[in-house]
Amino acid sequence: MKATLTWSLMTTIFGMTINIRPNIPFLLVAMVVAMAMDFVTGVIKAKIQKVARTSEGYRLTVKKIVQYFMAAGLCLGLNYLVKTVIAEKTEAILYINMFVLFFIIYIEVTSILENLYEIDNKSKFSKYLIKPLLSIMKFGLEKNSVVKAAESIGKSDKPLSIW
Repeated sequence: MKATLTWSLMTTIFGMTINIRPNIPFLLVAMVVAMAMDFVTGVIKAKIQKVARTSEGYRLTVKKIVQYFMAAGLCLGLNYLVKTVIAEKTEAILYINMFVLFFIIYIEVTSILENLYEIDNKSKFSKYLIKPLLSIMKFGLEKNSVVKAAESIGKSDKPLSIW
């Protein structure tokens, strides 16, 4: 009840009127679909930008898939362990599972939007929909002066000095 109420409040806050709490199988399917879409948009982006698609890039994709499924499997294993050993249904495990899967989906959707923007950044669709969405999803961090300063530290030829 508590998780359903929380999800209903979250969806109402964000302007949606969905009263269905997402279940773990749905989130797993959404994660796989997002990963597939990220892969396809990444390949299209590489093809349009005439960047060679190498085995190294595909290896990184496989590594990412393994990491995501290990995280999801760990959560599901923890869920199974709590249900069988403790024999109690705890809402905390549900929240942990949902958070991990939502976070993976968030990362993949952000990557899809980045790929789409790099594929075509001049169209009205990209300028008025994808770019603002990316800015919202990245919390405006790419324009932050602290982030730019931190990134420039590794790029300078001078050794770091505190004096």
